[in-house]
Amino acid sequence: MNELIIRYLNEENSLAEDQQVIDWVKASEENAKEFARISSLHGQLRMELQGCGKEVVGCEPVETKDCRMIRFPLQRIGKLVALAASVVILFAVVLSKRRDAPVAHLVQTKGVEWVGDAITLDSYLEPQSLQFKSGLMRLLFDSGVEVTIKGPARYEIVSGNRAILNSGVLVAYVPPSAEGFTVDTPNLEVVDLGTSFGVLASPGGVDVSVFKGEVELNSVASNIREKLTEGRSASMRNGNLEVMDIDVNPFESLWYVASGIANSSDNFKFALPWTRAMRACRDDDHIYIFAERHASPLESDLKLNATQPGIYPESTDVAKDIVKAGTIVRSYLIQFNPGPPNPDNRGFRDIVGEISFADPIVGLIFRAEDLGASDYLTSSRTPFRPEGRGLEPSGGNYSDMIEFSQDRRTLSLRFHERVTSWDQVRVIVAPRRSF
Repeated sequence: MNELIIRYLNEENSLAEDQQVIDWVKASEENAKEFARISSLHGQLRMELQGCGKEVVGCEPVETKDCRMIRFPLQRIGKLVALAASVVILFAVVLSKRRDAPVAHLVQTKGVEWVGDAITLDSYLEPQSLQFKSGLMRLLFDSGVEVTIKGPARYEIVSGNRAILNSGVLVAYVPPSAEGFTVDTPNLEVVDLGTSFGVLASPGGVDVSVFKGEVELNSVASNIREKLTEGRSASMRNGNLEVMDIDVNPFESLWYVASGIANSSDNFKFALPWTRAMRACRDDDHIYIFAERHASPLESDLKLNATQPGIYPESTDVAKDIVKAGTIVRSYLIQFNPGPPNPDNRGFRDIVGEISFADPIVGLIFRAEDLGASDYLTSSRTPFRPEGRGLEPSGGNYSDMIEFSQDRRTLSLRFHERVTSWDQVRVIVAPRRSF
């Protein structure tokens, strides 16, 4: 441990090794005192060794290659003892604050079976370990990072910008302000460079996929330091890192919860974040849901067509409410784009479905001109503008219909669509902000 502490003080450890030191110090008061003693000796040795032209690196604190014994005058010993005592007190205060101060908010769960005491939804969490046998949970950190974890998992919250995944699967979204968020695993460190990635940690190794932006992969033991870019995956096995095209399979089951979807009927299909081509999401039997803008302030005003619970569109007389610039929102696009015509469907398709969101719906956009006007404001995808889009309030049994629930979280949908046009609805929600 002495060698790790010296390397910690010289800033030569990996983040995982730094965490070993921190965990050891936290384990007992005696360990904290020993850390303080070595820290103070380390500082004195640096000053004493300046005359020798040497620096203490990974050796016993009283001996170096060229300066065998560093003897401290008696009058300095008292100062060292006082310094050690102050470091212990300061360290205790820092650890106490880290333990007591919440850094994450449990904002969504689905079928979670805890190991030990259950943590209730909406709990504010200080640095701690979480372990559960099954299910999904979503955490919102004070840094703005969102992490969704699938069980069985062992996950440790270290701080607002750092966590440890010992086992399980996670998906993380990191806003620009929190770039550098780090996930440690037993044999690989994953450092976010923006914006979204997934990690699977198992006894066999670690798999990492980048949905948007890039991450840095580090392993001191295997001498690995490599950037992984959008649309790529990496697999770490037996100290060897293999990079390949993105593998979506480990993360597909997390993306509903990761995107703030509470529930949906079986005929909804999620357009995964690396699916950029909207026109490729074409299906007679499914409604696609695209997670668009993540929680962030609007750059300009946004016009809505419906803001109150009810049935839409009943007529062409729709709301013209505005969400003001600066408001924090999240957006989704619901799309039904049937396949080519065939002799059985006469060029039309019908589908019904239901979807619920974890956060309250602010409003809907379904008129073609307003969908077009909001594309660049809400979507990170390159907008594709079909000839016909939106909803058609034609009336009768074959009209498009949305029922907006009284609790502002659920939409019941009925689409009747020609194969040459697309039914689309943009959903604007008010995301939960913890801190």
